[in-house]
Amino acid sequence: MNKIYWSIDLDFWKNTQERSSFSLSFFDDILRMNVPLCVVGTHHNMLRDIKRFDFDTIINTDFHSDLATYEYNHCMPPFNEGTWGNYIAHKRDKTFIWHYPNYLACCKQGMGYCQGTDFPNPFNGNTKLCGYKRVIKREQCKPLNKDGTIIAIGICISPNWSQTNHVIRFEQWMKDNHVRMVPDVQKAFDYTRKIFASH
Repeated sequence: MNKIYWSIDLDFWKNTQERSSFSLSFFDDILRMNVPLCVVGTHHNMLRDIKRFDFDTIINTDFHSDLATYEYNHCMPPFNEGTWGNYIAHKRDKTFIWHYPNYLACCKQGMGYCQGTDFPNPFNGNTKLCGYKRVIKREQCKPLNKDGTIIAIGICISPNWSQTNHVIRFEQWMKDNHVRMVPDVQKAFDYTRKIFASH
């Protein structure tokens, strides 16, 4: 059985063409899957939850790939919300799948890539430069049945990247469904929400 950790970022729906498809029923379906669920404010804070599980594939449903290639002298890129995918443990035995919403914006125009302009693209056959067994990119949202079995899900709110009204609606959905954020990022998220409220 191929075990999957599914990571979802609200900024998947940030682009103009995808905004109308944002629906809280998508997250209702996730709750009905009855698997462990973690909600964080910024994506790299999800890594602590990811490390709790033994899985074969990580699927990142996200406007951004969140995967870079090694820098000069084979040094790891700095750890942040755009490189957390490089910090998965035992990744030489794992597959990283990026689900992006829009080929033109994310891939052709390059707005979804996170490796920077001076480094190779890990999705162009440069798996050795990011450390995974395989890396795959697809224009879709939900994992395919053939990918395997989802054993855990992480949702990232990304208030600095996501649509403000999506963040507000998702925050209300959390309250309605008694879903709580990871406590150590709650204060940072609340601070960001105050910034939104002031504009």
